[in-house]
Amino acid sequence: MSTAPQFPNETLVEIFEHAAKADLVALCVTSRLIGGLATRLLYRTIDLRSLAQLAALVDTIAPAECVLCRHVRRFGLGRRVPRSQQVGNWLAALLPRFHLLDALRLHHHAPDFDESVCFGNLRLFGGIAGLTNSTSLPRFLNRHPTLRCLTLRKGLVGQPPWDAVLHLPNLCEYFGDSSFLPSLDEASVRGVRDLEVSTAGGETDWEAVLARFGPLDYVGAEFVHDIAATLALVARICPQVKEVGVSSRSQAAELRDVANALKGYRALRSLAWDISSTCVGGADDLDTIQTLAAACPTLRRVTGRDRVWDMEWQMTEKDWSRKE
Repeated sequence: MSTAPQFPNETLVEIFEHAAKADLVALCVTSRLIGGLATRLLYRTIDLRSLAQLAALVDTIAPAECVLCRHVRRFGLGRRVPRSQQVGNWLAALLPRFHLLDALRLHHHAPDFDESVCFGNLRLFGGIAGLTNSTSLPRFLNRHPTLRCLTLRKGLVGQPPWDAVLHLPNLCEYFGDSSFLPSLDEASVRGVRDLEVSTAGGETDWEAVLARFGPLDYVGAEFVHDIAATLALVARICPQVKEVGVSSRSQAAELRDVANALKGYRALRSLAWDISSTCVGGADDLDTIQTLAAACPTLRRVTGRDRVWDMEWQMTEKDWSRKE
């Protein structure tokens, strides 16, 4: 590392980007130059997975003169960080200081966003739309027309729908509950290419949902009642879609019905399902995969997941092989 200062800072940053977190921590105490570059990368992405980690971050950047906040670009809270008033207070104190944030993932947290919280280049948001932020969250989202990826989940089953209108003209991806889709105005849905909708807590009019969007590259359907019928409907409305993912917790799907549904696709390359291992024959059975591929000749990848198995089949040259 004695020759490091001979390299341009941009080159050192590119090298350090491949370092693990522990290595960046070690680099921070080597020299002022190296430490400054490593610190910038160390705080670029903050992904907190426990309450203790969140508390430590709050203590670290609590001083008003702390400049570490200006390095943060992506901030996320893991599922193991509990929802509490204390966590909400910490988020209220932290978020306004991350002026250059471009990705914010809050998972199951639903903070009440202050009107002062605004980021100039926020491109990704994921979080819960609950009763506590039903007013502030739509306003927060509308302050960020730069958003390209939006994930919204309900805080409670049976929660009443929003009466707000979201204007996100740069939106490309939406993942979340179907109940929020009517809130997206026409400018918001026009550019969406990846759409994954959860029907948890109620049925979804898939025909009405898909009719609002333009050409889609990916369609995901979570917790549908009838997998084969949903696949057939997507094929009828979006025959050129390239990737489809479906999941169901209530009903098995017959292999012949799924194969018949796949015949309607013209460019499908990837199929994924998350269903009982008794569905669609056996997902670890090559004959099952070949039956699906025969129905849809463009298919190149099939992925299946549930509590028992997790496997992926890929077309390599002219044969299907199971990816280990």
